[in-house]
Amino acid sequence: MNQKPLFSLCHPTPRFPAWETAARAWVKNCDDVGRMEYILCVPEGSDTPALRETLAALVPCSFRVVTVPTVNGSVAPWNKAAAASTGTIIIGVADDWFPCEHWDTEILKAIPDVQGEYVVNVDTGGDPHLMTHCILTRKRYERFGYLHHPDYLGVVADDEFTIQAFRDGVVLNARHLLFEHKHPNYQKAEWDDIYGVEHSDLSWKVGRLALLDHFGKGRPIFSLCHTTARLPDGWEEAARAWTGQAAYKNAIEYVLSSDSENVSEFRPECGSFKHVLNTGRKCAVDGWNAAAKASTGKFLITVADDWTPPKHWDLELLKVIPDLDKEYVVWVETGGGEDDQIMTFSLLTRAYYERYGYIFYPEYIGMFADNDFTDVAVRDGVILDCRKTLPMFEHKHPFYGTANSDNVYRWQHRPEAMNLGERIYLRRKAEGFVAEPGILTKAARALSSVFRGHDVALPRRNIAVCMPGETFSSDWLCGMLSVQGVLEELGFNFKAFLAYSSGPHVTRIALAHAVLGQYRGDPTCPYVLWFDSDNLVPIETIRRWVSEFDANPNMDILVGWCWIQRRGSWVPSVARFPEEGIPEFMGLKEIFEGGPEIREVKNLCSGFPCVMMRRHILEWLGPMAFVPIPDPDAVGGLKGEDASFFWRAKERGFRVFLDPMGKVGHLKLMCQEPPILYEQADKVLQGMLDRVNGTPVEAPEEYRNVVA
Repeated sequence: MNQKPLFSLCHPTPRFPAWETAARAWVKNCDDVGRMEYILCVPEGSDTPALRETLAALVPCSFRVVTVPTVNGSVAPWNKAAAASTGTIIIGVADDWFPCEHWDTEILKAIPDVQGEYVVNVDTGGDPHLMTHCILTRKRYERFGYLHHPDYLGVVADDEFTIQAFRDGVVLNARHLLFEHKHPNYQKAEWDDIYGVEHSDLSWKVGRLALLDHFGKGRPIFSLCHTTARLPDGWEEAARAWTGQAAYKNAIEYVLSSDSENVSEFRPECGSFKHVLNTGRKCAVDGWNAAAKASTGKFLITVADDWTPPKHWDLELLKVIPDLDKEYVVWVETGGGEDDQIMTFSLLTRAYYERYGYIFYPEYIGMFADNDFTDVAVRDGVILDCRKTLPMFEHKHPFYGTANSDNVYRWQHRPEAMNLGERIYLRRKAEGFVAEPGILTKAARALSSVFRGHDVALPRRNIAVCMPGETFSSDWLCGMLSVQGVLEELGFNFKAFLAYSSGPHVTRIALAHAVLGQYRGDPTCPYVLWFDSDNLVPIETIRRWVSEFDANPNMDILVGWCWIQRRGSWVPSVARFPEEGIPEFMGLKEIFEGGPEIREVKNLCSGFPCVMMRRHILEWLGPMAFVPIPDPDAVGGLKGEDASFFWRAKERGFRVFLDPMGKVGHLKLMCQEPPILYEQADKVLQGMLDRVNGTPVEAPEEYRNVVA
């Protein structure tokens, strides 16, 4: 009984007698010729007795000659030779491909089990992205029944072979073995008519269409969604890089999104190009989502002016995506150091895009949208983490010292974008990244009352409560405990920070340091509440404020007010900054002019009888925000510590809201209304003050006129 050979060398050739050089090399560098069979595939009419005699003299082992009708590329003859083979390991030999010494022994060392399904990746001295020649086990061959897909003539067939092998996870890394490919593309051989046929326009056209059909299935494979604000031509460098570094330009759909039609005439070399206008907000999120909506490709990539890919990025991505029709997100290295803990750019299949209908959650305007995308993809279990397996996709950015800042960077990173982004992100994270904002928050509040006392535990948040003071009376202590009680009822862990010091600004600086020392960057502590030791805060105010902050991501700081005395007059503790000079106190009519609802007030300045802010506002401004600012118009030549804080908040663009109904008691002065002001107020204002102070409750009949 004849034993099957270990190796089948499948060698197609129309070159006579040039094929003999390669055959001699394969025999010479083999440790055991008895391990192999040699199958030579030639055009019809070339199988002559002389050819067989030559082959027999060159390869002292089992051999055969097979034929194909015409010479129109190497795919058909390779497949014909493989079909005639019987060996356990199949090698696609070519006239210009030469093995290393001991190739048979080295290949056997690389394969853990020759009966398994494997492809051996050796160094061919050319393109490191491609396995230009096949070395595979018979089990791998039998999965498909061909070496190369028969839709190809020659070129691009090795691309699909490479992609499919990596996708299936059958590639064995043996790139320490050099099998030299002597090809004109590598300046190692002269061009001839056979190379001309294999690299003909027809071969390239057929190859590109086959690849597009197999992976795109009637669509472009890649949709590059590029949003830009650097008009008219700031987008061109990145576009040239993405198309220039691609292996398959015709498989790319390029979708440029901008806020204006004023873009340059340049068009990237690719399968198709679209320019869409971003009709939403002038921000990167709306721009990327607009580009994605206009795209049709199987795989979407968010491109930016400052992001460039490695060579053959498209081939590398196709290697790692198991199935373009399923939900996947590819996480690549972008060179951002700590920022690589989030996917600063998004690479995702259309199937995953269509789950949500957007790339970035539409509420964002830029910052933190990538945090959201990353967390949702992690939660959905769709990530292919290729940060260590794919080449780097370089993000050239001022934060990394690889680009210069400009107006676009400054606009994208303005405080408003950072603050809004963090607010939205923290809210969505607390809600479990639901589709609509606020739904889970409301449901959680309802569940907390329904299931209280049962085995349903909703996540608790922390709140930092800062209480500076000169004295702490028993009245104030009762008021503080009532605030603690309502906050704990609302699901917060109450963390009190108390401080005395020699000066008001030193006290607030010390408190801010303490809060940030414990909660800096901690999303479990979303809010910081301030009230002084001589103020009493109604529990209804706390309930309302927590609800408003949870529901309104645009709210940075919310202030209440109390009565204070200035130069012998009663005034509310809220004011407005003028263009120049000291703040001007607001009157009752101005406070209530918009009704009782919480509203934003531009240039608002306030004392701190009761102020609530998002934790990250304190981080952005820092403890030294309470340092008094020199002001020649102010008493003593300095703005107070509270006015200085609000001035700095205004300068950074933070949004401050006023609660007209958020009046708090002032133990030092007066908890109710100054009688003369109440009496002088019109009935509308008196009604507002009555509501602020609570409508008196009349005792039931049975408690009246009780006789001891």
